[in-house]
Amino acid sequence: MTFNPNDLSSESILLTGPCNTFKYIKKDGDHNLTTSHTQINNMDPGKKISPNFTCHSWSQETGHILVCTDNGEMIVCENSGDYKAFIMDANPGRSIEAVISLSQGFLIAQGSSLYIYRTSRVDDRAPLKLKGERCNLMIHSSDARDSKDGFIIESMAINSNEN
Repeated sequence: MTFNPNDLSSESILLTGPCNTFKYIKKDGDHNLTTSHTQINNMDPGKKISPNFTCHSWSQETGHILVCTDNGEMIVCENSGDYKAFIMDANPGRSIEAVISLSQGFLIAQGSSLYIYRTSRVDDRAPLKLKGERCNLMIHSSDARDSKDGFIIESMAINSNEN
C-alpha cells in the first residue's frame, strides 16, 4: 500500500493483478474508504503488457504512479489511475519486484540489479528516462539465499536524507 504524496487522502493498493486506487472521504465525522479505480484505464491497445502487476510507487515530483510488471514492463499512470505512458527504456523479460520514489524519479530493483530512472519533461510520451547503466549488487556470505541467477531484491527503503 502506498499513499499519494500530493494527496494523503488517496492511496493505492496493489493486489495480485489489478492496481486499485482508493480515496478516504470524511462525511459526517466518519472516514470511509471508497474505491476510486480498480484497473488502469485507457491502456494502449497495441501494447501487450502483462496484467500481473508486482509493485508500484507514487512519484514525489509529479504525483504519477509507476506500476511495474512480472515481465519487467513499467507503466506510468496519472494520479487518477488513467494510463499515461509506457516506459520504452524498461528492461523486459525479468520481473521488477521493488520500486521506490526518489525526489526526481525512481529506483527500480530487477533481480539483483538496480536502475535509476529520472523524470523527463521533454516528451509526455516518455516521462521517465534511464539514467546510466544498471548497478549489480553482490552478497558475499555463506548464508545468502541464492537462486540460479543470484539473489532477488524484493523490497527497498531509502533514508529521506539520502534521496
